[in-house]
Amino acid sequence: MQVTKNKISNRVNNCAVKKWVLFALIVCLFVPVLPLKAQFYNGSNMTFGKNRVQWDNTIWTYYRYDDFDTYFYLNGNELALYASAYAYDRFLFWNANFKAV
Repeated sequence: MQVTKNKISNRVNNCAVKKWVLFALIVCLFVPVLPLKAQFYNGSNMTFGKNRVQWDNTIWTYYRYDDFDTYFYLNGNELALYASAYAYDRFLFWNANFKAV
């Protein structure tokens, strides 16, 4: 009786292993055949080597300082002022630490 249970158990295990091997083989054969388009979406599927320029009629405004300019558009006034203050602070810091010879 013991021998029969082991034989049946081995057959069941072998059948399960064969099914997994067959499944893996099918996946390995058919997955590369499927078209892979992960890096494209509608509107940007273009041929290699071609450039596509995207632009809008944006009205740019800027703050002009002695050492740099800060450009912004739409409602970016507050952020532009903050960025300008930070840039000026960093400019003074680096200018004091690395003076030209």
